[in-house]
Amino acid sequence: MALAESRFLPSLKSLDLSFGAMTDAGAQAILDHAEAFTHMHPNLARNTNSQALATELSKRFKRIDVGSQKER
Repeated sequence: MALAESRFLPSLKSLDLSFGAMTDAGAQAILDHAEAFTHMHPNLARNTNSQALATELSKRFKRIDVGSQKER
């Protein structure tokens, strides 16, 4: 995942990926590279993630906004 390997990622305090088209594959990629994102507050609200992945993200990250997800 290119974002997780970016040299700029450690300097970010938040990452707003809301209102996008992220699917479970994108959410799983974030979970797979969670150590790269733990220092920030990701916003993934209003994407198309399943409730199961939204729950997993909420468990993994202390400060994350998964909000409501759009229907697929």
